[in-house]
Amino acid sequence: MRQGYVSGVNEYLIKSCAGTSVGRAYLDRGGLLNDRKFVVTDEDNVFLSQRDLPRMAMIRPRLSVVPGLPLYEEGELLVSAPDMPELRIWFSPKDEFGAEEDVQIQNDWCLAIEQSGKAGEWFSRFLETPCKLFRVVQDGRVHRYSATGEALSVYGQDGYPVLIIGQASLDDLNSRMIKSLPMHRFRPNIVVSGVPSYAEDTWKRIRIGRVEIRLVKPCQRCPIPTTNQDTGERGENPWDEEPLRTLLTYRQVSGGGVIFGVNGINDNSDWINLGDTVEILE
Repeated sequence: MRQGYVSGVNEYLIKSCAGTSVGRAYLDRGGLLNDRKFVVTDEDNVFLSQRDLPRMAMIRPRLSVVPGLPLYEEGELLVSAPDMPELRIWFSPKDEFGAEEDVQIQNDWCLAIEQSGKAGEWFSRFLETPCKLFRVVQDGRVHRYSATGEALSVYGQDGYPVLIIGQASLDDLNSRMIKSLPMHRFRPNIVVSGVPSYAEDTWKRIRIGRVEIRLVKPCQRCPIPTTNQDTGERGENPWDEEPLRTLLTYRQVSGGGVIFGVNGINDNSDWINLGDTVEILE
């Protein structure tokens, strides 16, 4: 049986903000448990992202959780950014800041709870536009997957619970460019090593630990991979910038876009860990 192993696990606590590399994560039916549970919106409760606000890349969230409580149900979200005081937000399903509100994420409206007025002020100041911060409630968003027609719960992801990229695929891409780029430019949840470049394109079903994941749709890339995730800088025309410029030469699809990585849907829930074997079932 063909196998690889998990060499990276990443959670993106706030949609479009910096990711957090972790040693293990719980994968439930909505994705990694803490992945994109928090969403920054405009005044009309419409989500904001790096596509329009590349400075979001410099916002670095982390979790401080209460020992003994299962699966990070309660704790503090700590948020930092250059020249900003640290923002600390207590979260708990039992004691939220406000009532549930409708928030738009892509084409879906979902239920979410505003976290605090001070959070909105903090994000508004750093991003230089009026903002709010929301936490998506459990089962608060149902998304219909374009690739399969299924309607299932997710959190703040663009569409699919999990994004998987092979390390060898990035190595191949970097070999084609003058300057290598780090994996976090592509914001995967799971990085797989020990398999050939672009092998993930061919997988239909894999198992990590006890979690089975269907690979259902290549990830068509937006301008975000051209954003320097450390400085928030991005060129005027992303298609003239790396890595999109090089991907256009060999990973272009109909309509002019490019693909890199594969979106997945997990069929059950459990922990995944760094070093776990990745079994390619189909």
